[in-house]
Amino acid sequence: MISSLKLYRPPVLFLIGTLIIFLQAYRVPFVPMGAGLDASFPHILNLGASTGTKFGTDIVYTYGPLGFLLAIEDVGINLTTGFVFWTIVYAAFAAATSYFVISRTEGWRAILGLAVGAAVSGFIDVDRLPSCFVTLLLFLGYEETRFRYPIIACCGFLAALGLLMKVTIGIGCLGAILASTLVPFTSVREIFQRAIVAAISSVATFCIAWIVLSGSLSGMASYFYNSLQLSAGYTASMSVSRANESLSLSLFLSAMALLAVFAGLLPRWRNLHALAIVIPSVAISWKHGVVRYDTVHVFALVFILVFSTFCVLILHLSKRSSSPNKANNKWVTLAFYRPAIGILGATAITFLTATALVSADIQFTPKVAAGLEPLAHLRHYSQYRLHLRRVSDSQLAKSRLDPDTLSRIGKKTVDVYSYELGFIAANPQLNWHLKPIFQHFNAFTEHLDRLNADFLRSPNAPAFLIMHHPNDSIAGVDGRHQLFDDPIAFLEVMRHYRTVFVENDPSKPQIGLLERSSDAERRFSEPTTFRSELARWNNAIPLPPASPSTILRIKVDLTKSLSAKLQEALFRLEPIHLVYILSDGTEQKYRLMPPHLTSGVWIAPFFEDYSSLYKFLGGVEWAGPKVVGIRFESKSPTDYSEPFYVSWEKIDCEEATPCQPTYSRFASTFANGQKGVPSLIRPTIVTEFPVPVHTIGAIEVRLSTYGQVNKGLLTLAVVDGNGSNLGQSQLDATLVRDNGYAMFVFDPIIQLNGGKVVLRLSYEPVGQGMIAAWRTSESATDLDLRAYGQ
Repeated sequence: MISSLKLYRPPVLFLIGTLIIFLQAYRVPFVPMGAGLDASFPHILNLGASTGTKFGTDIVYTYGPLGFLLAIEDVGINLTTGFVFWTIVYAAFAAATSYFVISRTEGWRAILGLAVGAAVSGFIDVDRLPSCFVTLLLFLGYEETRFRYPIIACCGFLAALGLLMKVTIGIGCLGAILASTLVPFTSVREIFQRAIVAAISSVATFCIAWIVLSGSLSGMASYFYNSLQLSAGYTASMSVSRANESLSLSLFLSAMALLAVFAGLLPRWRNLHALAIVIPSVAISWKHGVVRYDTVHVFALVFILVFSTFCVLILHLSKRSSSPNKANNKWVTLAFYRPAIGILGATAITFLTATALVSADIQFTPKVAAGLEPLAHLRHYSQYRLHLRRVSDSQLAKSRLDPDTLSRIGKKTVDVYSYELGFIAANPQLNWHLKPIFQHFNAFTEHLDRLNADFLRSPNAPAFLIMHHPNDSIAGVDGRHQLFDDPIAFLEVMRHYRTVFVENDPSKPQIGLLERSSDAERRFSEPTTFRSELARWNNAIPLPPASPSTILRIKVDLTKSLSAKLQEALFRLEPIHLVYILSDGTEQKYRLMPPHLTSGVWIAPFFEDYSSLYKFLGGVEWAGPKVVGIRFESKSPTDYSEPFYVSWEKIDCEEATPCQPTYSRFASTFANGQKGVPSLIRPTIVTEFPVPVHTIGAIEVRLSTYGQVNKGLLTLAVVDGNGSNLGQSQLDATLVRDNGYAMFVFDPIIQLNGGKVVLRLSYEPVGQGMIAAWRTSESATDLDLRAYGQ
């Protein structure tokens, strides 16, 4: 019956295969505007593309002028451009895949190949499509020798588009193209001609497109140099070991070996060509996949291997042989051609899929005919745009600034000193003027750090900075302290900006508004080295004596061993941490980026929350813990030379500038990282608090509001052993932040004579108020609190 319908005819199979693969693979990455680390940065790419901002200079990122195509927002004509672009690219990819299968196979093998192609194509998202498309065309060009040069030129065109979208995508494509030109080893002249065709097509396409998009060739060199530094930094900063790492690496290496064997069992010497195409893409994905241990990037790495396995499988299904010596391949064909090759190919794809699932805990099932969804959006285009806007408005609700903040900024320029860039989309009426490294935690190297420092020092620096962390935590991305992210640029913030306003809406994380001040530059001296010493890993280093009006920083001279350099090139090194040893006996641990150790790491004063940092930058007295020592930690100290030199630096402050906390923390009842549970205040919680001889200027208590804004009054009373009231402090319940520390300030300061005191925490609600204090357990009588005094 199938034969009577003539479905075996190549033209019919080609059209059917193209349609099925297109409907299975086609997607357009529309995203609503959002807040958060990963949801907010696409808006900068979309704004940059629609306003003609120069990438490489004004915007420094791994994404280029076409980067918005990987996460398209409804900005300008971006939505329409994205629809047209990805429709054309996916249609061409579907046609090329179908042709590759039909041209190499016949009969039932063609139907089987198209079925596998349709299944595999369901995993190809927009980030993976350029690499997979180039891989497919290179396989096809090797088979269709008469069209190889035009195909190489087409691959160069795709690689250039990849470079304009994201540098790592383009480099993977270029590596595959240039490596494939070496096979077959016919003559140096022919190999050179192939490489020239690839170079001319990719360079010409990139330069022409760059000029059209940017208006000139300026910024190209900076784009590549800065993007590569950012890419290397991502690997170093985000690579965190997981429990199943050994298993995932074993599966990956087994899958690679299986693919190599699978390619080598062809009745022709195709293994060199197959692996030459795959290895460059695998190399770049390896460093950004398994090494980073990021779900999306692990899947990218694995899928490149899966798609390569599919391409090799099609060649195995082919009955057409171009081998010059068929007799020598007879045994290979008979032994492996049908059952063994099929089993091996299926096993390879299974291994690779298992690697993705185990490595990244991926729970992803491709949809059947997923391409129907963007086609439905295209059919109802105006309604879909309205839907995106409604979702964007909902997601940006908490990123809208208060009227007081907006009125203070007015029409002056403003930047966001945070990875939370949702403020830009949520407040488009403001005059935004962003740093080159717009998410400052990406300033992984001294060079990138200085780009932001130069920007903040220049006359064109923004008049205001919005400082913010979504969780109100001083610990930022990847467990690094806020002041570790860009140590050089932060000194410019400290010199040129003052806190002028802090939002206190408890339903949103605290936002600090910093204004550029002409006289702020005179408040701090340049860093000066005043002491050097030798240090060892995992050993405490006491702080050197210094004036109370002095800021302390430290520089570290680390030298990597040869084995560490080799390990870092192939995989990654263990992260290193700085541990602050505090006077109350607790410790705080933060991750370090090795390049920043040569720039200088902030030591004292130590800020454990944004409230104290805002006060410091505003020249207002604040309370905070006192640092008495530090310790550098590494799980693999042999990666670096030991002992190593550390140099202490000091920055002198003006006499009126509070460079040290007014009150030092002398007691903290919860150990660092200790968990607890919230316990409702009904209406009073009583706990004993043993203290040495001290004064108490303030006590912070960790409270929970269950995500709501409460009304009423909180009271914290300090009572001695005889029941006498030593002092009390009251706090408006509307100012309490969920799961944050609420500070009760005592005026006058409480004088203590040792022994035990009793704390009474009570809450008088107005309406249905619910506030809980954190304890170690439901039955415990303690509180998670931090006391400050002299």
